[in-house]
Amino acid sequence: MQRVTFIQLFLILTALWLILRAVAWLRHRGEPGFLKRELPFVALYLWLVFILRFAFFPMNAGLLPSTIFDLRAIFDPNINLEPVVHFHDAYSGWWINLYGNIAVFIPLGLILPFCFPNAFDRLWKTALGGLLCSLCIEVLQLPFPTRCSDVDDLLTNTLGVIIGASIAFIVRAIRRRGNRHKERT
Repeated sequence: MQRVTFIQLFLILTALWLILRAVAWLRHRGEPGFLKRELPFVALYLWLVFILRFAFFPMNAGLLPSTIFDLRAIFDPNINLEPVVHFHDAYSGWWINLYGNIAVFIPLGLILPFCFPNAFDRLWKTALGGLLCSLCIEVLQLPFPTRCSDVDDLLTNTLGVIIGASIAFIVRAIRRRGNRHKERT
């Protein structure tokens, strides 16, 4: 069992992120528009930091939270596989969990199609990507005994991604229509 701070996980995430972006820069340096294409990746990094804070540390833990990391917790996991059981009766803050999970994943739905336009060119692909991202978060929470992996999180997070992706695809369609209109005139 090990106490882990947000700063420690933040530094690990940031180091990995910088390595990945340095590799991307080395592969694409000199290409026109590279820095402009990096802006959605900056948004993705900021979203990941936000998720790291609230998915792995208690909400009321303050600015510099810590939590327990224990690999043995994987063998006695805190998992809820029954959908919507906790939305009304389990605790008073159920609505924060419901609407918070949807709201927190809307940015991912907005960001993915701009970061990876070829991979996430359809709503269903973006929804699937969001579901897989949410599943990764739920699995990564297993060695944190103070956290609970919950099927409701998968559902609400994916709904948030669908809402965000819908907005992204509508904006993209409007921009394309505007560009076509300009070309005709």
